Amino acid sequence: MNKINLESSGKQKSAAWKTRVFLFWVCLLLPMTVSGQEMIRAIYDATTDVTMARMVTPYQKWIVYSENNKMSLFGCMDTSGYSNIFVKTQQHLHVNDMEIVGQTLYFCGSMFNYDIMEDVGVVGFFDIRSFDTPSSMVVNYIFFNEFAELKKLVYYVKESTKHICMIGTGKDQRDYMADAYLFFGDEQPVYYWARSWMYLPNFDAVFDDITSYYDDIVVSARIEDSTEVQICFIQKTPVINSPFFFTVSLETVKIPNVPMNSVLLQTNRYNLYAFYRSGAYLDVCQFNGRNNNTSLRIPVLHTGGLFAEYFKLKDVCVDIYERDEMSALIAKTEGLLTTHRIYHIPQSLFPAGGVVNAHEYSHLMPYIPMTLCGGKNNHTITMGRYMGNWGMARVVNSIYGQCTGKVESKTREKDHGYNPKDREYRRFNGDAELLSMPVSVLDYTVFQECGDYYMKEDINKQ
Repeated sequence: MNKINLESSGKQKSAAWKTRVFLFWVCLLLPMTVSGQEMIRAIYDATTDVTMARMVTPYQKWIVYSENNKMSLFGCMDTSGYSNIFVKTQQHLHVNDMEIVGQTLYFCGSMFNYDIMEDVGVVGFFDIRSFDTPSSMVVNYIFFNEFAELKKLVYYVKESTKHICMIGTGKDQRDYMADAYLFFGDEQPVYYWARSWMYLPNFDAVFDDITSYYDDIVVSARIEDSTEVQICFIQKTPVINSPFFFTVSLETVKIPNVPMNSVLLQTNRYNLYAFYRSGAYLDVCQFNGRNNNTSLRIPVLHTGGLFAEYFKLKDVCVDIYERDEMSALIAKTEGLLTTHRIYHIPQSLFPAGGVVNAHEYSHLMPYIPMTLCGGKNNHTITMGRYMGNWGMARVVNSIYGQCTGKVESKTREKDHGYNPKDREYRRFNGDAELLSMPVSVLDYTVFQECGDYYMKEDINKQ
């Protein structure tokens, strides 16, 4: 077997403001393509509990989100270090997921509804061009009072109907699929949002993720006591002004091995991927259509240490442009110490296997990645904490440089599993009132630093 020893190194950075300003100007003068270089942008004096980012086309511009126990804010950032705008929502939001489509950002999560005095599920959107005039910016939202929260979303348009498809947990603790949809046909001059949700009574499942893949909405479902996971393919309805599951055609495919924790989904131009932890490995299953073609196993945990090891899959993303490289963020714990690692996984590894590159942040480093954002041409964006502040880091998977180490990956035979018969389903409808709230502009200083964090590897054949 291969023995993999991963180490990390990084410069200690002063917290003094003068040093940050100096490094800001130094980094702006450095070339952006230096091998192994990592650019970090942090919002000074802005703490965070939750943070994420989504890329705007064209590249090098992101809509970012952060929250703490006092406020929720959105921002628009770019790589120049100058064009940064931040706004605070009038009412506190907890955002679990968001997606940019064209010039609109859609989000879902939970929010306090003062009419019923409870935290409820919420889905919303706003025009990202309104960052140009933030004083007139508004955030639109719809309550799902039957839900405790909405967890993940995906957007698509079909047959004159816009769909925001979601998974969430109801007040009854059951997981549901939900749809907020808008019909915009010519025969309906007044547009209004509708909402619907459904569950499968014979399918006791926890839904982890949702995505759009060709003519299907795909959901990962941990069944009963999580001893198996089914990938559920639900054909998008062709019926206008109806939820995506209106004509339910459900097919499920079991993934191999028993996952631990959540099963996250990701798509590129041709394939669907399911990421999950299985024992000491990070498993990645590739689907072509509804067929599970092959899987990769990436070793993460190793025996022989003084303390028991554990890891959790935190986030996944895909390079949305040319290379179709995927990234997976994990948190690995050994004793009381936690390191974070980003795996860079090329699509070309399927089905032959090979090696993947990884970038690691030890517990000694000032930056802690929390979520991923899709990048371009081997650039991966993370959002997280930098010395207690809210920050963004751009990591380059420098295959030809020294930024990342190599980790062996093995292919494995696919497990066909089984396709159970169609399940029963129950659907519910409710009125959808589109509400809106203004925002207020916040003034934050963004400073930039350069990192030289990398992983050394020593692989000895035994």
